[in-house]
Amino acid sequence: MFHGPILQEHSLPFEPLKGIHAAVYRKTKSGREIAPEEALPVHDALQMYTVSPAYASFEEGSRGTISPGKLADMAVLSDDPGLLGKENMMRIEVVLTIIDCKVAWDQF
Repeated sequence: MFHGPILQEHSLPFEPLKGIHAAVYRKTKSGREIAPEEALPVHDALQMYTVSPAYASFEEGSRGTISPGKLADMAVLSDDPGLLGKENMMRIEVVLTIIDCKVAWDQF
């Protein structure tokens, strides 16, 4: 359950999907666990890259969630991170990116 803004630390990868995977899975590439008690639920990790940055930059009225009247800044993913399971999260791909209501990148 989200209890407040969780912001991405500079120590996390800039690539959001890698950062989300690291926050949820808490394992190195070799499989060694790193502070598993600090693992986040997928929903909270996603908010770390969506709702929280908008809140921190005072833009929650125009960014951070998909709502009427807000800018359509989003990435469409190949799979649902919440349903896929943390072991398979790294296979998720970005298939479409929209910035300011315009398609910025399309895999197709």
